[in-house]
Amino acid sequence: MTHDRRAGRRTTAFSIEEISERFPAKADLLRELHERFQQRTFLPARTDIDAFLYRYVANPAKVRSRAAAEKPVFETLAAMEHQSLEHICAEARLFGKSQLEVVSDAILKRTG
Repeated sequence: MTHDRRAGRRTTAFSIEEISERFPAKADLLRELHERFQQRTFLPARTDIDAFLYRYVANPAKVRSRAAAEKPVFETLAAMEHQSLEHICAEARLFGKSQLEVVSDAILKRTG
């Protein structure tokens, strides 16, 4: 446990290894997505994270940062059916950028 000074309460640190141990059949996929998350090629922007959580969680808690979103995102991924997780992994391999980045890149190419 770590101490969150701003909120004055204890929080549980995120560990991809702990989740992988709880879900060994999904461990490789979870680690791949976690690496992509860290490199910002999977859910690169907060808007992407918010959209993901709203899509897959009934009443998602509001997250203030990518770091705070890590645990709810990966708990949600771990709880998914293996086939759904494979599909998300495949999409992450194909579409590494957020939609806003794709639009931004297109605008920069036109004006640059």
